[in-house]
Amino acid sequence: MSGDLRISLLGGFRAEVGGLPVAEEAWRRSGARDLVKLLALRTGHRLHREELTDTLWPELDASAGAGRLNKAVHFARRALTADHIRLRGELLSLEADPLWVDIDAFDAAARRGDTEEALTLYIGDLLPENRFDPWAEAPRAQLRARLASLLLDQAANREVTDNVRGAISSLERLVAIDPLHEAAHARLMRLAAQAGDRHLALRWYGRLVEGLREELGVNPSEELRRLHGDIAAGRLATRVDSAAETADRPPPLAAPPAPPRIDEERKLVTVLAADLRGIQGTAEAADPEHSRRTTGTWTDLLCEVLGKWQGTVERLVGGGAVAIFGYPAAYEDHAARALCAGFEILQRVPASVRIGIDTGEVIAPAVRVTSLSDVGGEVLDVAARLREAAAPRTLLAAERTRRAARVGDFHFGEALWLGGSSARPLVGRRLLAASWAADWRQPEFEPPMVGREEESRAVLSLVHESATSGRPRLITVVGVAGIGKSRLIREVVSAALQARPDTRVLRGRCLATGDGITYWALGEVLRDACGIALGEAGNVARDKLRVRLHELLSLSGLDDSQVDETI
Repeated sequence: MSGDLRISLLGGFRAEVGGLPVAEEAWRRSGARDLVKLLALRTGHRLHREELTDTLWPELDASAGAGRLNKAVHFARRALTADHIRLRGELLSLEADPLWVDIDAFDAAARRGDTEEALTLYIGDLLPENRFDPWAEAPRAQLRARLASLLLDQAANREVTDNVRGAISSLERLVAIDPLHEAAHARLMRLAAQAGDRHLALRWYGRLVEGLREELGVNPSEELRRLHGDIAAGRLATRVDSAAETADRPPPLAAPPAPPRIDEERKLVTVLAADLRGIQGTAEAADPEHSRRTTGTWTDLLCEVLGKWQGTVERLVGGGAVAIFGYPAAYEDHAARALCAGFEILQRVPASVRIGIDTGEVIAPAVRVTSLSDVGGEVLDVAARLREAAAPRTLLAAERTRRAARVGDFHFGEALWLGGSSARPLVGRRLLAASWAADWRQPEFEPPMVGREEESRAVLSLVHESATSGRPRLITVVGVAGIGKSRLIREVVSAALQARPDTRVLRGRCLATGDGITYWALGEVLRDACGIALGEAGNVARDKLRVRLHELLSLSGLDDSQVDETI
């Protein structure tokens, strides 16, 4: 064998050969990647050729499917080496010495009763990038069910040892994965009520009732409704009450009043730390007033960019800022937002800024805080250490952030070992490019677009007509995922900018989840056009909107009353 092979399927597909990660561009074909995923999923890591073809390309006939499989095998062997993909008769197998697959390790740990090891391995759902592929649905559901059982066992073990906080943490992780898990909600309600937090217990019940009605159209079980009634009526004794009833000793001396309880939660976030201390050594920094003014200007810009990408921002003394992405509101793309914000800072801030980014868990108040000092977690320290290790005008990202970001949107340098222990090494990668923050012009490395000449001409003709006539045009590009919509738009915009360099391009994105996002894309376009930062004070935003749109709308022939009404 040409080196050991490690395959990770939980939380997203990753492969390592001889200790080195297989680069994304090494696969060349999605079919090659899916072939390896299927082999890694199957017990024994082998499958018949026909089963592979039927699973991956059910719409193709036998001849076309065989041809597609041969290509997938070819590119998979190029990515992993030929020794790791073997064909024996009609069976295709994944082989290595040793061969490690994370779901095998998860299963082995669960079987031998090592719950903590199994839960550590489960860093996310099975192959989230294949969530719509039928062949991944059944194993994903099975692993989720196994995870639920392990979390219930872990919660029970922690409760036996009086680790109530740990038991609640296990159950909270379970209901985050399965919001309709009645047994987990029942135990959370009971633990909260016994701890004296009856309002929390009732809140858990309310969440379950809402979820069951919306998703399944049913009510909670009779047993759970009785538990809710007992808690609401105060009939469920707290742990303190139970102990007082059975204790046969005089009451203890009065203790000082306990501090007010603050509801906290564990959240997965991405932290960006940026500082401007590099400018302190410049000649301009000799004058303290000039230094303060300059540092304040660039710090304002840092905070503006971080707020635009929806980070929760706090300024640093001496210049710089820390931002948490994914708190208090959770976003599925918080790592990508942080990387895009960092890349935009490097493009817009001419000072010697240094940036570090890490992804991990924090403990934070359940309600929004005014100071990030109330948020705790190792991820804050790691982001600061990456910032310290970064050279001026560079961004270092942790490995977990790189894995959490969207594949293909970001390009990183080689892994840099920055210290730490062998068990928990600190590894950073320099961010080289971020396509979300890049220009719409065609990248130099992108190959020519093929087969879209007619569509390009049609769209460009409408752009030309709008530019010459002064009348707006709406163009909608529709197609299935992966057909090339974004590439077509990029080509068209690039051609339009070459023909008319003074053309201004404004972009707005539609967010996948969240509250108040119906007009998010339009809001981004308006903010970009009018120079309004996300989270800017309402009166400042209105003034900028009024000034800029008055200039634009006045050119359309509207009178002042119509302009004011539109604004």
